[in-house]
Amino acid sequence: MKNLQEFKSEMVKLCPILFQKIGTKWCIHSTENTYGVNIGPGWFGLIRELCLGIEKLNQENTGKDEELFKASFIRRVRFSLRFSINSSSPHFKLDDLITTATEKSKTTCEICGSEALYRNGFVSNRKILCDSHYEEVLKQCKESNQ
Repeated sequence: MKNLQEFKSEMVKLCPILFQKIGTKWCIHSTENTYGVNIGPGWFGLIRELCLGIEKLNQENTGKDEELFKASFIRRVRFSLRFSINSSSPHFKLDDLITTATEKSKTTCEICGSEALYRNGFVSNRKILCDSHYEEVLKQCKESNQ
């Protein structure tokens, strides 16, 4: 499994138009006031598919009088993926790509990518986790409280 830094580097190489503005200078924590990413490895597949789809739109629009999309941030907000683009006008294909990825994120484990549920509460730190990883988090919590 790739770590976040390896994943970000891969995405910058695969989607140079989408990430042209930010290069490889991404922050990990969403609290920083810069472009960034704070997702778990279980969502890497969702993000990769989304970014490649947006990059394809960018390639189709290159050389035309069309706006090229640039990523602003990728992060988990509350219980789903948030992917922000610097677009000044609506674009139906772009909206469909982002909506599809956001909906998939609501049922995809942030750690492994398996089918999952939103886990609310102190123990799970409000994450989307599969049963296996939720049990692992519960076990770690119990061990740390002993």
